Amino acid sequence: MDLQRIDLNLLKVFAILYEEQSTTRAAERLFLSQPAVSNALRRLREELQDPLFVRSPQGMLPTPVSLRLIEPVRDALQLLNQGLSSIAEFDASQSRTRFRISMNDLSASLVLPRLMPAIREQAPGVQLHCYYVKRPELSTAFGRHELDLAIDTPVAKSAQLNSLPLPALDYVVAMRPQHSLAKAPLTLEQYLAADHIQVSRRRRGHELVDAALEDQGHRRRVVLRMEHYIPAAEIVSATDCLLTLPLGLAQQLNLKHHPLPFPAPALDLRLYWHTANDLDASNQWLRQKLLESFEGASWLQKESQQP
Repeated sequence: MDLQRIDLNLLKVFAILYEEQSTTRAAERLFLSQPAVSNALRRLREELQDPLFVRSPQGMLPTPVSLRLIEPVRDALQLLNQGLSSIAEFDASQSRTRFRISMNDLSASLVLPRLMPAIREQAPGVQLHCYYVKRPELSTAFGRHELDLAIDTPVAKSAQLNSLPLPALDYVVAMRPQHSLAKAPLTLEQYLAADHIQVSRRRRGHELVDAALEDQGHRRRVVLRMEHYIPAAEIVSATDCLLTLPLGLAQQLNLKHHPLPFPAPALDLRLYWHTANDLDASNQWLRQKLLESFEGASWLQKESQQP
């Protein structure tokens, strides 16, 4: 294979095809027609003398040659993009970039309602694809160029990742308005005597609030453990269970809430991105927009502790 004979645009098509496993979806991402993508794949197959992808019920599956080729191609494209982005300006108003952000339902609920209006006003052609990547897998996902940003609690340090702290989130105790504890200040005894919903992505183990309670010699009665805050809030609205959650989400869901009746650390979040995107103009723009979405949020104001 002679590299000088290969159109580098074909390698970009190859990388997108590898991710999408569909000529239709790849064409949408590349803003090309499906025949144009199919023609690019045909040319690359001829140059490499390999089918590269084979059709299956699950989509276009990569051949062994594709599996060996994808990482070098991704690395090369990333280096080219980094070099070009460092000298190019990002015109948000004209951009049709699709950004990929890892965030859970808590981060999405707090960030997206404030971020999206700014995106729609300043960059109507930009798309956001938001999904959650587990913390241990973040470095790998960034390394494979599958993510642009991530919002998560602190992860193990990695030479591949840069990060910035986001405002810490105070916890409160939420309940339905008709709850017998809704009107008066909540005491520690009442908190410990109540039934609780615990939100955790892990199958077992203590969360931050439970660890703080245990350090003080207490344990709450958890009757339901689940992964997501939004359905937990719906259950709270229909039962007498209590839900301990960050203040901003309690406000956003219009839940009656009290400050925690015991000291507990706030929830720390950080914004992560790959070091290769540090100077990328589009990534810098999105990071700035996301940081601005936290500015002035009512849930960043600490609530006074009730007696």
